[in-house]
Amino acid sequence: MQAEAPEARTSLYADALSEAEQAAYFAALDVPGLDQEIAVLRAKLRTQLKENNLRGVLRLVDGLAKALVARLKLAPGSEEQLLRAVRALLAETAALEEQRGDGS
Repeated sequence: MQAEAPEARTSLYADALSEAEQAAYFAALDVPGLDQEIAVLRAKLRTQLKENNLRGVLRLVDGLAKALVARLKLAPGSEEQLLRAVRALLAETAALEEQRGDGS
């Protein structure tokens, strides 16, 4: 599923994000199994990585992990889904860190 343009979507949180964060937010919405709050945290994580704010990055990764665990506790037998989601979060964080290191 491809992300729709921000103008085509509405959200409770979108107006609280910068234009760049909104683009990341709407892209994050398309990650399977994650809700809007996770998408906001991912968009904010990207910003903190670009700003080289390690404290903010660590705080947001912690929040993402907790939110993911809480959401998956609602679905019985979701351990494998949790493992895949945590791996995806770590891979995304590493990719963003690599982008930031390249000056992108």
